[in-house]
Amino acid sequence: MKNHRGLVRQRVGVAYDQARARRIAGESIRKEAASKNRPADLINIALEKVVEAGLELPAFSTFDAMASTLRKEVNAEICGGIHKRMSAFERAGLLRLLEERERDGTTLYNRLKKPA
Repeated sequence: MKNHRGLVRQRVGVAYDQARARRIAGESIRKEAASKNRPADLINIALEKVVEAGLELPAFSTFDAMASTLRKEVNAEICGGIHKRMSAFERAGLLRLLEERERDGTTLYNRLKKPA
């Protein structure tokens, strides 16, 4: 089995370096997660970069887990940056959207989400 895998790698022209493949995938996912939020898009970009590097692909579950984890981290960084730039008055205004209720029990946030 091991010999067969080696022959397939040689025939296809890829190298087996899972650590490098994960590093390349992680870097590309982190870079693109700032502008793309769908895991499928992030996985496709990571697949493309690993193939360009001539490396054997890790399992799909590896890409899926990386996309999920890194997307959460990047989104948290974006939200944290927005929160830091907001004044105390603006933060209080956001909280009021969830706390103050209309007569029918809905919040101001519900009204804000309604299309024009």
